[in-house]
Amino acid sequence: MSKQSILKNNETAGPVDLVILSGQSNMGGYRSNLGKILPARRACLGASIWHNKVWAPLEVGSGYQKYGAGPEVGFARAWTKTTGKPLHIVKVCKGGASIWREYHPHLPGRKFSELLRETSDALTSQPHRLVGLAWFQGEEDAKRFEWAEAYQQRFSEFLESFRVKLGVCRLPVVCAELSTTNPKFPYIAPVNAAFKAMKAENVSMIKTADFPKPDGVHFTYRGLFELGRRAANSLYQQQR
Repeated sequence: MSKQSILKNNETAGPVDLVILSGQSNMGGYRSNLGKILPARRACLGASIWHNKVWAPLEVGSGYQKYGAGPEVGFARAWTKTTGKPLHIVKVCKGGASIWREYHPHLPGRKFSELLRETSDALTSQPHRLVGLAWFQGEEDAKRFEWAEAYQQRFSEFLESFRVKLGVCRLPVVCAELSTTNPKFPYIAPVNAAFKAMKAENVSMIKTADFPKPDGVHFTYRGLFELGRRAANSLYQQQR
């Protein structure tokens, strides 16, 4: 199928809502099992994801990432149900990615550059209304005290640069609470404190402590689906 035909099939009257999903392994659905995902939670009519420079129907296991599925379907289901409008998703993530290494704006060629490039390309593919960024990252920075203590400054630098380069100075952001119980990540408190301290910067945080984590870190798909739903509700509230 050509790029032109895919875009034509996804075009709607007026700007389409677009959300950015980014972070590390839980965003990617590292521990999700495609074979165990119920058919009802595999896709979302009216939602598309940016893949290989075109808009493709959102359906887990369709090839837009190498493994598993993250919170994108849960997000899309909640968003389209609440708004009655279609949704476009840009998703960029990497397992084990840190804010100071992969996502810092002063390290070109890493995930920050990819995130900015993919978002910019998607936004210019057709008219969009950028509704926000859902950010699920921080465990890697919780490995060492000095990294966790520096998280707020580094996340602020990331967010400021990203907003400026996109030209959206008050881009709404929702972050996921770190709730890992794995002793490899002992410094989650400073990271969560950073999210809470940034409320004035249009940043909200959603709870995740009630999600099952078989290895103490990674959510099952049931938790990831709910994670997406909560993130969508939080970003929607920020639009009102």
